[in-house]
Amino acid sequence: MPSRWIWILAIALAVTVLLLGAVVSESARIEEEDTSREPLGRAYRIIGVWEDRVAVYVPQTDLPERVYEARVSALPAEEQQKLREGIAVYNSEALAKALEDYVS
Repeated sequence: MPSRWIWILAIALAVTVLLLGAVVSESARIEEEDTSREPLGRAYRIIGVWEDRVAVYVPQTDLPERVYEARVSALPAEEQQKLREGIAVYNSEALAKALEDYVS
């Protein structure tokens, strides 16, 4: 009789471990997915538009920190839309690299 309870407990423990593993795995996947789309407020800077020109904003401000001569209307429609929505960058190197594409 005691061996039967040992088997039942072993099976219950195994099921619990499997369920916990699935929960942890799903939680990690969701966390990874969320960090790939960080909110604009956490960004170092946001590349956007100011009077049809490429501009750089400090997050959560209305006026640009810097405005470039590059005209947004000269860019392809898809790039114009991205700029109007705001392109978040998370460090100065990413900002410099992204600006090369728009102001060069």
